[in-house]
Amino acid sequence: MAKLQEHDIQYAGNGINRFFDVYRLPAAIGYMERLLEAATLPKVWRHDVPANALCFMENMEQLLAAAYTLHNSHNVNDEAITATGVTGVTDITAGAAPNGHQNNAWEYFPRSLTLRQFGNPLMAINQCCSYMPGAEWKQLLRDITECALGNTTLYELLPDCNILRVRRYLLRLVEGCYIIGLCSQAKNEIKKRPEKKKAGIKK
Repeated sequence: MAKLQEHDIQYAGNGINRFFDVYRLPAAIGYMERLLEAATLPKVWRHDVPANALCFMENMEQLLAAAYTLHNSHNVNDEAITATGVTGVTDITAGAAPNGHQNNAWEYFPRSLTLRQFGNPLMAINQCCSYMPGAEWKQLLRDITECALGNTTLYELLPDCNILRVRRYLLRLVEGCYIIGLCSQAKNEIKKRPEKKKAGIKK
C-alpha cells in the first residue's frame, strides 16, 4: 500500500470532523446500538422519528468512506501513529462538546477498542475495512436501516450475517475515527502555534 499522503489525511479528516460535528461520540454509539437492536427484533424502530435514523445512517456511510480513504492509502505499521499525528492526546473529550454540551470522560471512553487499537486507531479502521468491501458495508448499513424501520428482521433478510461481529466492527469504526479526529485536531492546533524566536547570541 502507498504511504498516507497529506491530501488523504485532509479528505478523511474532513469527513470524520463532519460526522462528529453532528453527533457526539456517546450519541453516535447509542444510535448504532439502538438501530442494530431494532434491526434484529420483530418490532419497528420506536426510539426516535424514522428521519433521524435515516440521517444517522447516511452520515455513517460518509464516515465509512473516510475510513476507507485511510485504509486504502496506508498500511498499518510502526510509523502509522506519527504519520497521522496520533500523538499527545490526553483528553478524550477535547472538542467533543458542540452546542455547550458538558463533557464526561466516562461517556467518551472507547469501550470497543483494544489497547493496541486505542494507541493506533488505524488498526481498528483496517480491521473493519478488511472484513468486507466498502460497497458491501454500504449495502449492509442500508439493510440494517430497512430492518430497523420495517417488520423484517436482519436475521430473516441475511441469515448468514454475523451480527455480533458486525456490531463490534461498526463500534470500533466509530470510536477509532473519533480518536483519529481528536488527533487531527491536536495536530492542527500545534501547527497554529507561533514559532518561538530563537534567542540571538549577544556579542
